Amino acid sequence: MSFPKEVKLQALIACRRNCVLCEKFCGLKIELHHIKQRAHGGKDTFENCIPLCFDCHSEVRMYNPEHPKGTKYSEEELIQRRDLFYQQIANNSRSHKYVSKEVAEYFETIPIILKRLFGTEVDAIGTIKGYNAPLVSYEYLRKNIQNCTPQCVDTLVKWLSEQGYVQTDIRLDFDGTICGTIRIRQEGINFYLESVGRE
Repeated sequence: MSFPKEVKLQALIACRRNCVLCEKFCGLKIELHHIKQRAHGGKDTFENCIPLCFDCHSEVRMYNPEHPKGTKYSEEELIQRRDLFYQQIANNSRSHKYVSKEVAEYFETIPIILKRLFGTEVDAIGTIKGYNAPLVSYEYLRKNIQNCTPQCVDTLVKWLSEQGYVQTDIRLDFDGTICGTIRIRQEGINFYLESVGRE
């Protein structure tokens, strides 16, 4: 069973979608691990949750007490590592920058935004030949992403631009309306394909 939506959101925001053990940014490739397994009485609570990348999650789960190799992560160690990591992010005392709370909260919307910015070119039998990236009206985009306010779209597009995934020409119109264009870059297409698990 998985964690409730509120617990998942709280954990993903607290870690800014970084693995608590190796500290790498995971984006969509992050899992929530039960520190104390449900089979051993663990609950689906924030206190029993630790966000991990796929590799660290696999390592935490694979220890075999019947054939011990290495040293198993204890529940206490996982809790202390998680709490220290959350505290350092909250205090901005980490050595590198993490995504904001807003970007972490709505990160799952990023592939939806990116997919709206390019098309796939296929041949007569459906083989992908390439991708096209037309200019897209930013005003249209920010009003047409479901479950995401225009201000949220602005925050996510700003992050995408800072990462070099999109190129924008966004400005205020004479009446104060946000307008302009956005275009996905090849790096953004690659990020999208990696995020959804396609090569």
